[in-house]
Amino acid sequence: MLKRILKEKSCLIVIDEVRKHNDFDKLQILLQCTGVRTRVIITTRDKDVAIVASGKSIPLQLRSLTEKESWKLFFNKALIPEDSLNDSVLISLKKKILRKCDGSPQAIIELAGLLSTRNLTEWSNVIEHAFLEENILASSYEDLPPQTKPCFLYLGLFPGAFQIPVRRLPHLWLAEGLLTPLPEQNMASEDPAEKYFKEIINRGLIEVARLRSDGSPETCHLPGILWDFFPKAVGSRLFHAHNTTDYTSAEPPKFNIRRLAEYVGIKSYPSFDPYIQYLRCYISFNTRKRDLPAQEIGTFLNTIVIKRGFGLLRVLDLEDIHFDVSLQRPSDGSLTNLRTLWGLYIGNKSLVYNCLNKLTAISKLGLTFNSTSVEAIAEWISYLTNLQSLRLRSSDEFGRPEPLMLGTMTAHEKLSDLYLLGQLPRAIQEHELPPNLKILTLSASKLEQDPMLVLGHLRHLNILRLLGNSFKGE
Repeated sequence: MLKRILKEKSCLIVIDEVRKHNDFDKLQILLQCTGVRTRVIITTRDKDVAIVASGKSIPLQLRSLTEKESWKLFFNKALIPEDSLNDSVLISLKKKILRKCDGSPQAIIELAGLLSTRNLTEWSNVIEHAFLEENILASSYEDLPPQTKPCFLYLGLFPGAFQIPVRRLPHLWLAEGLLTPLPEQNMASEDPAEKYFKEIINRGLIEVARLRSDGSPETCHLPGILWDFFPKAVGSRLFHAHNTTDYTSAEPPKFNIRRLAEYVGIKSYPSFDPYIQYLRCYISFNTRKRDLPAQEIGTFLNTIVIKRGFGLLRVLDLEDIHFDVSLQRPSDGSLTNLRTLWGLYIGNKSLVYNCLNKLTAISKLGLTFNSTSVEAIAEWISYLTNLQSLRLRSSDEFGRPEPLMLGTMTAHEKLSDLYLLGQLPRAIQEHELPPNLKILTLSASKLEQDPMLVLGHLRHLNILRLLGNSFKGE
């Protein structure tokens, strides 16, 4: 199939970070399948790999940064104050830094991140021991505070080149016990995650891929060179990544699996049952929808959750997976401390009255529902006074927006982010909106009266998104 597609279609294939000869050898089968209408671009740091891969053509070698460009990049990444530019110690170290990095942007970023956490008096010693980029990375990792290291290694659960949503990290770290939240009166429970995330970024161990409209990181990814670190996480039994399509052909793990990252569909799962009896975390990245792999995930969950009970399972992350799984009514006291419930579809109001209304500690809620449950949901939400983020989507079975009921929310003083998709039956009333709202998104609201007279009274509102059919007046 691959050979036919590559010969018949005009394809551009980009393969990033080919680092070793044997990696390139594995690509030969791909290159042999390409026809005259297909082009392949390979990036590598190894000049020998580039020469072999380019055949008769001359490989394109990107130029190194000039000293001026290198110093500007280093200055920005090392977080050096403006008033330190003329510091005699810094001036004397400038040549050492430029010579050590030799115009390599990656080396500059890594060394700057490492030095940004040290006093200027320590820089000389650190620079002397940073011989190669790999050593700089190793030093950056070793320099992390002890409590931050497992948070960094935990990122190895995500597939290579995957854009990691920053919002997912605090929930995963917190649920895993990698964070120790401060009392609520001093700090929100997820704030330590922001501190750890900044420490990892400042050392150049992670790159921000996309920013939100307010300038904060939305997604991030790991540089390709960092993947050499994650055998350390596997060796320490932190997690197991499954990336083969058939369990029966895979080599059994050498230890009981505590955290399982699923990159592809699961086949012949039961053969691995003894290895996951102590499973604490399951994250699936198999995002194909409405197909067999989703059914296999349902079977997997039926085995580890429903038949055996939750047991030691602390993290179940199935973002972007489509599958049907029944939600049984939890026993009294079960899940009462649940803080985040996101992506759930509610088909009837009985689920609200028999199950969800017991969950009153939720701070982040995202639901999709139809008209039969809209009143029950509005009543339940009125009791959730700890809400910080709320996303409501009212739609029919074909995804078309339906009426959305919004009760009074003046008691929701912690709610700062509100997203509403669905027709609002009347104009927005001031008494219905949370008083400390910072972000408001409306979609398919079909408002006919100007909402600005009401929204203008929200003193903290700084982001307003009016999406399709949110306003139908003039």
